[in-house]
Amino acid sequence: MNPRNALLCFVFSVAYAISMAAPSRAETAVEVQGVLQVGEFFGPPNYGEQPGTDRIEQSFFLQLPAPLNMQIKNGTGIPGVNQDSMPSHFVQIVVPASEQRTAKALVGKRVRVTGTLFEAISGHHRTPLLVQVQKLAQVSKWQW
Repeated sequence: MNPRNALLCFVFSVAYAISMAAPSRAETAVEVQGVLQVGEFFGPPNYGEQPGTDRIEQSFFLQLPAPLNMQIKNGTGIPGVNQDSMPSHFVQIVVPASEQRTAKALVGKRVRVTGTLFEAISGHHRTPLLVQVQKLAQVSKWQW
């Protein structure tokens, strides 16, 4: 495995472990659609304050065709979620190892993500709300 792939595996493993271990006030089953994207961000140790020494992290995102509260049934009433934290353009998704190959093949395509919505709790989380993926599938048109 080349160093870049090893780093990606490590980053995704850490993000997954953190999201699974962390308690969240907002854990709601959701189905969300968007275009699957990969973003690069400065990571540890200084998260961009020392670009020469900070690692680069890659994360999966959905570019949303409509805000989360429009896509999620009863999206305006998710317990414990402040409406100001509802992403309108992007939402980070945490993809388990079992779905990594599928996710990589679907970058740039329309997808439906089934999973659990939770609030950001660490510097690795790039949007106020994230989705812990249970299932990821390509779609031909938007439906919600």
